[in-house]
Amino acid sequence: IPYLPIDSVFQTQSENIVFVAEGGEARARKISLGNLFGKYVEVKGGLRRGDRVILNRNVLAGDKISIQ
Repeated sequence: IPYLPIDSVFQTQSENIVFVAEGGEARARKISLGNLFGKYVEVKGGLRRGDRVILNRNVLAGDKISIQ
């Protein structure tokens, strides 16, 4: 079960979104959340094996990125 820092998740009333690195760009991905453990939240669905979640909150969908 993957866990992410809660600060990397964008939350609205209807959805939870993280940004993943895909083809040199940031892409929004809807996820479903589980339990909260301190600063981390359980991800119950929406991510695939090998997804690279962007933890920087200054990134928006479509931004060009490079993996460091």
